[in-house]
Amino acid sequence: MKTYFTFLQRNKLFTFVNVIGLSISLMFLLLITHMVTRQLTVDKDMKDADRTYVLANEIWAGGHILLGDKLQSRYPEIEDWCAVSGSYEQFVRTNDQPVNIQMMFVRENFFRFFNFHLLEGNPETLLANENNIVLTRSCAIKLFGTEHALGKTLIEQAFGDRRCTVSGIIEDIDNSIFPSNIEAFSLHKNVRYVNWSASEENTHLGNAASCIFFLRFHPNVNPNDKADDIARFFKEFFWIYQYDSVKEVLFIPIHEFYFSDTLAAGAILNQYSLKVVLIFLTIGVLILFMAIFNYTSMSIAQTSYRAKEMATRRLLGSSKKSIFWRMIAESFLLTTLAFVIGFLLAKAAEPTAMELLHTRLDIVGDLNPFTLLCYLLLITVLSLLSGFVPATLLSQYNPLDIVKGTFRRKTKTLYLRLLNIVQNGLTIAMLGCAIYLSVQIYRILHAPLGYEYGHASTAIYGARGANGVIMITTKSAKEGKAQVKYNMYYSVKEKPTTYDTESAYDYVLRNWSYATSYGDKYGTNVAKYFGLGSENGNHLEEYRNMGTHNYQDDLLSSSHAWNHDLSVSGGTEHTKYYASVNYTNDKGSLKDTGFRRWNVNLKLAQDITKNLKWNIDARYSEMRFQGSQFQYATSSYAYRPIDTPLGVDDPSLLGMGDANVDPKYNPVSIYDSYTQYNTHYRLRATNSLTWTPIKGLTGKTELTLARNWREQQTWDDGYEKGYNHATQVKSNGYNVRWTTTANYAVQGLGEDHSLDFLLGNEVLASKSNSTTFNGYGYPLGWDMDTAFGQLNMSHMESTSLKDTNKSEIGTPNHTLSWFGRVNYSYLSRYLFTATFRADGSSKFAPNNHWGYFPAAAAAWRISDEPWMKGTQDWLSNLKLRLSFGTSGNDNIDASLWKATWISETTEVDGQLVNTFRPGTMMANPDLKWETTISRNIGLDFGFWDGRLRGTLDFYWNTTKNILMMVPIDTSTGYTYQFQNVGKTSNKGVELALSYNIVNKKDWGLTFGMTYNFNHNNVDELFDNVLADTHTNWGSQMRMPYYDYVIRKDNPVGLVQGYKSLGFYTVDDFNVSADGVWTLKDGIPDNTACNYSAGCAKAYKLPAGQKAFPGMYKFADVDNDGTVASNDVTIIGKTKPEHTGGFNISGRYKNFDLNANFAYQIGGDVYNANALHDMMGNKDTGFGSARVSELADCWKMYNVDNNGNLYAVTNPDELRTLNAGAKYALPYCEYGLVTSEFIEDASYLRLQNLSVGYTFPKTWMKPLGISNLRIYATVTNLFCIKGYSGIDPDVNTDFNAGGNGFPTPNYDYQAYPKTRSWTFGLNLAF
Repeated sequence: MKTYFTFLQRNKLFTFVNVIGLSISLMFLLLITHMVTRQLTVDKDMKDADRTYVLANEIWAGGHILLGDKLQSRYPEIEDWCAVSGSYEQFVRTNDQPVNIQMMFVRENFFRFFNFHLLEGNPETLLANENNIVLTRSCAIKLFGTEHALGKTLIEQAFGDRRCTVSGIIEDIDNSIFPSNIEAFSLHKNVRYVNWSASEENTHLGNAASCIFFLRFHPNVNPNDKADDIARFFKEFFWIYQYDSVKEVLFIPIHEFYFSDTLAAGAILNQYSLKVVLIFLTIGVLILFMAIFNYTSMSIAQTSYRAKEMATRRLLGSSKKSIFWRMIAESFLLTTLAFVIGFLLAKAAEPTAMELLHTRLDIVGDLNPFTLLCYLLLITVLSLLSGFVPATLLSQYNPLDIVKGTFRRKTKTLYLRLLNIVQNGLTIAMLGCAIYLSVQIYRILHAPLGYEYGHASTAIYGARGANGVIMITTKSAKEGKAQVKYNMYYSVKEKPTTYDTESAYDYVLRNWSYATSYGDKYGTNVAKYFGLGSENGNHLEEYRNMGTHNYQDDLLSSSHAWNHDLSVSGGTEHTKYYASVNYTNDKGSLKDTGFRRWNVNLKLAQDITKNLKWNIDARYSEMRFQGSQFQYATSSYAYRPIDTPLGVDDPSLLGMGDANVDPKYNPVSIYDSYTQYNTHYRLRATNSLTWTPIKGLTGKTELTLARNWREQQTWDDGYEKGYNHATQVKSNGYNVRWTTTANYAVQGLGEDHSLDFLLGNEVLASKSNSTTFNGYGYPLGWDMDTAFGQLNMSHMESTSLKDTNKSEIGTPNHTLSWFGRVNYSYLSRYLFTATFRADGSSKFAPNNHWGYFPAAAAAWRISDEPWMKGTQDWLSNLKLRLSFGTSGNDNIDASLWKATWISETTEVDGQLVNTFRPGTMMANPDLKWETTISRNIGLDFGFWDGRLRGTLDFYWNTTKNILMMVPIDTSTGYTYQFQNVGKTSNKGVELALSYNIVNKKDWGLTFGMTYNFNHNNVDELFDNVLADTHTNWGSQMRMPYYDYVIRKDNPVGLVQGYKSLGFYTVDDFNVSADGVWTLKDGIPDNTACNYSAGCAKAYKLPAGQKAFPGMYKFADVDNDGTVASNDVTIIGKTKPEHTGGFNISGRYKNFDLNANFAYQIGGDVYNANALHDMMGNKDTGFGSARVSELADCWKMYNVDNNGNLYAVTNPDELRTLNAGAKYALPYCEYGLVTSEFIEDASYLRLQNLSVGYTFPKTWMKPLGISNLRIYATVTNLFCIKGYSGIDPDVNTDFNAGGNGFPTPNYDYQAYPKTRSWTFGLNLAF
């Protein structure tokens, strides 16, 4: 090779031109090939796709939901069917702030029909009732962050603030016929809230194309053979066929529909064209051949310069074969060099290419053994193709020709002309492709909409438009079907219900009494403040007629919300578009809070060829949240209930309790001094490509790129702290998801058998970074806008409050997954599915990266058995299902398995140096996947042609190696560690029923119900794991400190504390003649309570006795005669075992009515708000208002005739004073967790009541309106409960302890629920 390199060095121009020319060609080839490969490796993950068809007519694909059962009952060739409606933007709430998600309404069997990859949940009962909702993985993260989403509750605003339960989590939709932006699925019955005409309640089928039908036929059935008969059948009852608006029934195979020109009406689906990708593929091939021919031409032009070298080698004994392969090897080296340079050029050109091609490219990131093998093969083929002619010439030469000098002339005359002709032809072809692409792009941008107002059919479609949208006929019957929709609502939210508080009299007397029990001087000062007793004017009785000021009323009020949504969709024969704009402005019930959002969505689908389609979905959203210091809204009732006390209005008289009355601690003023804005920006784009090269084989790929930016501005104007303070947090992040699958449905198995295989790969990547700036001490008079306009102008004299600017680089998250699935069906009655998934996550240490998760399911359609034919008159469906599967959870931070360090500044030898110390978290390299094992047996049934239908499921789910944050021994130098702590299980029964009571032309009535029994249990708890946690009410001295505990063989959510027996009464003591109160025999003493000193002093007690009248009385659990800390026991189980709901739907002509109820039986709610107010809280509690229950507490003080306070020690007087007492004396200095306020959480709630009216089509037609519906909905109308708090369905903080262990049904300073009245309309043009 030395002579070859010498040759290249001497012929620098030849080398440069050849290498650069080939490199540039390879750059374009790599970029185009990479794009085309991404587009062509897509797949439609659909079960029995070869037997699945889309119902259509000559105009559109779609129908009404009620057609499904009619078709299946009449035509036994239909094995199963499914339907979907819409792609609606819905607002849901997980807390007070609404979040926008894209929702599709589907039939109950949707996830069994299409076999989406289920991450969590029971596949057979995902949509068993209308309160269930299924989320995609991204949506679950969007709504709940790192929390476990399954079983969580969402409030669906469009459903009238109905509470929906997350019943399943699926993988994000990847290049499916269903749009990738779909984030949630709800039962089709719920479509009535957003488009009533598409629902089952619209029995006159007025909305003729409100959903898309997918029908699966039995093997070897050609449904189009029945098309004419079905058309005649439709003509009997389906108005659109009766008017001859359409005449044909078509069944389009789902793969063909995916590439067809038939518009999907009733739901937004992906439909593509293959043309553009084929054009780019053609260009790539042309570039390849041009590179080859250019390289070959240059090589041939230089052969004469190397002829003498080769002649010499021949004379020295080299054979023709060795000369040939030497030239091929030299070609390989030059091609490899050009490929490396071309690869680097392609990487450098990626940003420009991505902008031009509107797709993501990552040539380096996509390197893997397969791509490297392909690149090596490409280099080899290029070397052979480009080096073949020169190698042949030089190996076949005649030395005499070289001597005569004819070798060069022969070369020129024989080959160069041919190569020039071919190159010119390729150039013309390239120009033709470029011109064709330009024409296509021009047509896409300038295609006319083609409105033809005078067309007769337009009037019909305008009166009965699909999905509430006009079907506009264009000049071409298959082009330009446009849809325009406008939806809006206005919602009024009532002022939230607030806590009932003490009367002025009760408030003043309790504070005077408690302060007196704490010490005489405290009681004297409180009396002076309120004007009590003979020395201060005796104003106590005047307080009976005085009102109180609840500052919650100043912070909470009624509010309203607006929502507007406008969308336009349509396109040409091969290009479809969809664009939407949404605006929401939701004012919060809390003062100066709210949510505003703009959302823009653009989708473009291009048919490239019949078998190849491309789709892009781009979305931009901007959300702005306003609000801060929410705790003041719920705790403000405790502040200064009496504006003008009748004594000396000097807060210092209340000592440490001055904050409860001092005007400078006014919660409204403090709240007003804080302002916070959170602005979120998100840009997401999804590119997808689907290719079906041969029958049965489908490739599928989808690439999603997302960027997000967040800015938080917080301003404290200094009212509370004395100096102003600005905080600005800016963060940004990215998310990448790329999934590739290949599905093959085995052909030629006959009518009885069906078999398909799926293989796939998924790559996930994400990361976020943030920067935080804190500025202190801005000039007086500056407001928030001024400060944030000049953040660096702060100046603080204090050395402890210097400006800070901190940047945090997030830990990248990466997940690599491989998965496979096999489906088998015999006679369409016996069904079997098996899946296997391998997930590798960077969130675990290298030795635990991978988790392996198999699953299997089987089903038996009993009603299809021949021996069941005699039951068809009354039994319409009977199916038995069995399933077993595993799934993994890595919902933790990526840095938990490795050590973390904290930087700090330390003085060494008089100088400040930067040092590092271990963080508070101990690394755990042994962390591994949390795994859930699901087992299910279910039964689907239907009677009387589906009039009564339902499902019954028995399940047993086990979650092992649960990931939790666990406190550890501080002697280790750390405070906590994430560990796999144990195993839990959920066993239960789910029942869902629906009964169509009346179904007449003008009116109908339907009843539906769901019931779920779930028994939760902790099966295992690993050794030395402290799984107990605490809440955040009361002081650190709360008894017991750990009030939520986890115990083996018990459910999650146990509350531990003291079992209340009420309080010690007069009858519990023997009172001696000298006034000594001695406990009667058998009544245990109580040493767990720490009452103020004055309580014990008021009564003479035997030595060692702590109990006195009015004190808390607890059960002596260990029977040792004394109540102490070892008598703490389980007092509450917060997990309910019985939940469900029912709904009643009715219609009369154009009116519709719907009522949805939810219920819960059992479970406990932890009323920490009441327990907090029952404690004295030492002198910091002076002046604090409490909830009204304290008026029913035991009293140890009374007022004499002179208006002075005295302790009641006479047994008879004390008994009379407390004849109506319900609760113990509330003077215990610390909080006590007692069963008294661990209350029954059962309830029955009318979640929403909705009334709507759809205007007759004949009224709307002259106005050019195809559909107009108005509706009114009231939510949270009433709740029947036994709970003493505001609402038993509450959970203020599911992680109150901050360590990840659950604290369910915890009610402490809960943001109150509201009743809302919503008025809306759905308008279509």
